[in-house]
Amino acid sequence: MPTLALKSFHGSNRHRHRHRHRHRHRARRSNSSKQTSEKVARRLNQTLGPFGDAMRLYNLTSAEFAISNLALRRIKISRIGDLNDPFELLPINIRDKKLRIAAQQTRNQIAETRGVICFSKDWSNPVLWSHYADKHRGIALGFEVTERFAIPVSYEKALSKVEVDELLLGADPSEDFGRMLLATKFDDWRYEKEYRVFIDLTQHQSEGGLYFCSFDEHLKLNSVVLGARCEIPIGQVRELVSNYPYKVPVIRARMAFTKFAVTENRLHREKA
Repeated sequence: MPTLALKSFHGSNRHRHRHRHRHRHRARRSNSSKQTSEKVARRLNQTLGPFGDAMRLYNLTSAEFAISNLALRRIKISRIGDLNDPFELLPINIRDKKLRIAAQQTRNQIAETRGVICFSKDWSNPVLWSHYADKHRGIALGFEVTERFAIPVSYEKALSKVEVDELLLGADPSEDFGRMLLATKFDDWRYEKEYRVFIDLTQHQSEGGLYFCSFDEHLKLNSVVLGARCEIPIGQVRELVSNYPYKVPVIRARMAFTKFAVTENRLHREKA
């Protein structure tokens, strides 16, 4: 699974300027942003370490997309610009105009060739099902994801403060700076318990402008959870995954009786 951290970011300045001085000034600024984005990737690559263990994570989506994913054994890669948080890759205070321009250029350069797959640590939060799984009519796909590739999201109450020179001069960023840029969200998103896997889109074939990542040893499907309102028969889903080379449990969810949570409906457990 090619990830953002294993490849350098690449961007290009396609704008032409009427005056030579302004062109050189903006080109220097663009090159500085490009250098910074490349160094963020390089620093993360140096600190990722060995593959390590797998961790269990969940991707919640509509029933239609989930069934397609199960049939084709792949998952859609989201483009950064299509995510529902406008602060993606911009978790910093950009009141300074120069920093604002440099930060936005860096973000755009990353977004050109990188996508992301978003996961949650568990599927018990009813708000997750409402927001991402078609109001509980969708499905949660459980995966074993190689821990090396999964970046936990940090939730903060305020934007981070950085020095202008960190982006403008292409300073060598720390691991903390790289992770802050890629995986920081406002504290109100904390309920998601999100983990992210960044993908190098240049290693994947576009299908009508969409990108997909195939299931493999680093992204192994290990469970399927049908939402409480999902209308697809559980037997149909079990039949769909029956031809996988290993057993994939399929369960149905329900609302918990004693707390605000989603839990397994044991009435639909598969008989041994």
